Amino acid sequence: MSSFLQEDHVSMGWSAARKLRKAVEGLNAVLAIELLTAARALDMRAPLVPSPVTGRVRDLG
Repeated sequence: MSSFLQEDHVSMGWSAARKLRKAVEGLNAVLAIELLTAARALDMRAPLVPSPVTGRVRDLG
């Protein structure tokens, strides 16, 4: 946005970007814990076999 051909400076942009980065890092941690828990649950159902795709996802970790 501009006013009299001068670009406006958004002072909160940097702060918002830092908060977003922290939120994404937190989301990564939560998803990692969820995947670890799900993999452990699959291992506890030992004689049963997960679907091929689910098994491949578990085996990646």
